[in-house]
Amino acid sequence: MRVFIPLLIITVSLLPSLASAHQCKLENGSTEAILVYNSCKADLAAGISQHQSDARKPRSARELALEDENIQLRQKLGTIRNSLLDILKKLPD
Repeated sequence: MRVFIPLLIITVSLLPSLASAHQCKLENGSTEAILVYNSCKADLAAGISQHQSDARKPRSARELALEDENIQLRQKLGTIRNSLLDILKKLPD
């Protein structure tokens, strides 16, 4: 069980970086840093970030809905990641 939890945390923490590589960087595991990271990713998905060019093609309603769902799932993933880190901090060495 002690081996499973760290592997789970590593896997969960790598999912966002595997999904899309970009300039939004998670500085640390603090709640504030995660909120900034999620906000950056949400801006990217909404097309309002300064990181991307304005030459993007218009997206369909389906694409917009999927991007919105993706943002919500990433936020849930951040919450789960924080919960797992809190549980690990409470475990005795």
